[in-house]
Amino acid sequence: MRLTNKGRYAVMAMADLASNENTGPVSLNEISLRQNISLPYLEQIFQDLRKFGLVESVRGAHGGFRLSRPPEEIWIGDIISSVEEVVDITRCQASDGCLKGNAKCLTHDLWADLTSQIDGFLNSVSLNDVISGNTGKLSNSSAQVSAHLS
Repeated sequence: MRLTNKGRYAVMAMADLASNENTGPVSLNEISLRQNISLPYLEQIFQDLRKFGLVESVRGAHGGFRLSRPPEEIWIGDIISSVEEVVDITRCQASDGCLKGNAKCLTHDLWADLTSQIDGFLNSVSLNDVISGNTGKLSNSSAQVSAHLS
């Protein structure tokens, strides 16, 4: 699986914005300082977030950014997608297959199904869930898997 820092930082920055926008627009400099993310990198990320319609910029002396809609309507999967991140753990990174002649390896469907589960999870968690600490309490089956892995 390849989720780069850009995707992680986008989620961190959006969570920071959601947590701090109650006093007005939030500057990227403030987010940069609180989250220890370089300002130039945040500028790139927020350009993508704005293009995707997740944030709005506010000009002026007390300008900055604000969410374009309530945090319960912004999905983590959308944040990651907005910065052109793809979460795919298959070796071939395509549906054509990863072996000669576009054949699928024996475990392709396993990894494709796991990718689908991850995608479903990221698209079921809202930004509000993240800032309120409700990012998915372990279900009984998940708890069993975790116990098995321990």
